[in-house]
Amino acid sequence: MTPGSGRAPERPRRQTTLVLTLPLWQPDAAALERLDRRLETVLEIPVPEPPAPAAGAIRGGGDEDRAAGLAWRCQLLLRAFMQTAAVPLFRPGRLLELARAPDGGWSAAVEVDSIDHIPAEVYRMTASAAVHVARVLAAEELAREQVEDLHRVLDRELFRPLGQRVSSGQSTLPVLRAAAEQGIPFIHLDGGVYQLGWGSRARRMDRGSCDGDSAMGNKLAQNKLWSANLLRSAGLPAPRHGAAETEREARALARTIGWPVVVKPVDRDRGEAVRVGIRDEGTLAEAFRAAHQASPSGQVLVERQAPGICYRLLVAEGRLLYATARWPISIQGDGRTPVGELIEVANRAQAQRPPWLREERFPADAAAIEAMRAAGYPLDSVPPAGTWVPLRPIETTRDGGRFEDVTERVHPDNADLAIRAARLFGLAMAGVDLITDDIEGPWHASGAIVSEVNFSPLFGVTAISQRHLPAFFAHLLEGDGRIPVEAVLGHEAAWGWAQRRQRKYAEAGKRCFATSHDLTLDARGAPLPFPFDGLYRRCRALLLDPRVDTLVLVVQDDELADTGLPVDVISRLEMAAGGDGEDLRRTRALLQAKGAMGPDPARTYSPT
Repeated sequence: MTPGSGRAPERPRRQTTLVLTLPLWQPDAAALERLDRRLETVLEIPVPEPPAPAAGAIRGGGDEDRAAGLAWRCQLLLRAFMQTAAVPLFRPGRLLELARAPDGGWSAAVEVDSIDHIPAEVYRMTASAAVHVARVLAAEELAREQVEDLHRVLDRELFRPLGQRVSSGQSTLPVLRAAAEQGIPFIHLDGGVYQLGWGSRARRMDRGSCDGDSAMGNKLAQNKLWSANLLRSAGLPAPRHGAAETEREARALARTIGWPVVVKPVDRDRGEAVRVGIRDEGTLAEAFRAAHQASPSGQVLVERQAPGICYRLLVAEGRLLYATARWPISIQGDGRTPVGELIEVANRAQAQRPPWLREERFPADAAAIEAMRAAGYPLDSVPPAGTWVPLRPIETTRDGGRFEDVTERVHPDNADLAIRAARLFGLAMAGVDLITDDIEGPWHASGAIVSEVNFSPLFGVTAISQRHLPAFFAHLLEGDGRIPVEAVLGHEAAWGWAQRRQRKYAEAGKRCFATSHDLTLDARGAPLPFPFDGLYRRCRALLLDPRVDTLVLVVQDDELADTGLPVDVISRLEMAAGGDGEDLRRTRALLQAKGAMGPDPARTYSPT
């Protein structure tokens, strides 16, 4: 089944769907109240009012209303669990039918969005877990130990197995969520790569990278030594450094380039084994050993430390999208509590959360104590209210950090530098790290350097980057990424109408393809062979073809009544002679029910 489209702009636009069956018990009002409370406190899942069920799904009243309420809460759990497994299921679905089960409980048929190449077994496995967890949370007694056990079981028996079956990254889900909120359709191409939009208007993304990124640029960006050499050759400010394979070479480099230095592996990211502020050979030796062990190639960079902090300038499609100051992970003072206690309280609060929602722990190890002392705040000190106390010397992906939006403060020359660096590497999307002590001043006046050009930068994860996603999509896609998809119902006459539409579009300079279940014509009117028949499959295949500016579906049988619609929006629908025949009855009814035929579905158009 497929949710509908229609010409009315207020209609929701959805992915194709599948139907799940949820086996439910008969809850009482008190159980639903407990379930609501624990969904929010134990799993941090809010419980909004449910949408209207499908017509005829329930008659209403007493037991049935409560069973429908339980189904809704299971749907919320299903959505939350799928998102935790990085499946972009953003709607909790719709109740289609509620029926009594032989055991006295209920059977709920629920329609949910279906993501290409996500196996149906993933949905069924997650739905089963959702029903089980709902029963646990609705119980009269639920001790803290049971909550912790529930967290562990979900993490071990649901999310880890699902993680092995679903390929995704940190940026994937927030990017797709923002796309869905913008009404942009997406198709999973497999392996965590998604296409946003259709045909010639489509773009493809994998985490924080897109189809405009160069493979060679990616290769160069993965190695800090190669990156700096390319930057330097192109006349951009690069770090002053050298590569060492032994401690002796590292000492010689440090003496040559001057203290203080930074030590890091040539070929690791996430800030792994990076040490800053090194001013003596003893610390240098210790840092070298850690970096050398972390480096797959055994090469270590010894780099002259530039003054200032690191700013991440996110470049997308040749423009600066946003910029952040990247402060180290820190704890905020309240003017009353010692730093050590602030860290303990923050970590206890995180420990109460589900493991998959927890943020990085606030460290109190030797490195944290050293960073705090350098900032003038030992563990027993009480920082003034609002003061941020650093727990690391720098921000890293591994340890976490604190981010400040500085987009409006970036000097135009600094923005231009980031764009030039991204273009140099052939990256449509890049995280350009600029180290400077004055982001508002030009880089050439402050001794700033481009420390890294990052391929597939972490994108859409922080609140700052999420605010800029609508602007990103506006620049990336034309409109909502959809091409016009028209449909005509009928037999021989339908093909005459489709070919006239092709000629009309050709006159406007648009490449129009047309397809039925067994014949596809390209924009020139020549047959385009496929290794399969079926209108649904051929339409979905053409949505992936970048040559297709517009598409006409020639509907000649009732296939779509069984497969569902291959798109969520039909921009125009016509009936040729014979389009009202019995063999098309179910498809006509589907299109009419989904709104695709507009207010007057009875019109018939002849081939003339």
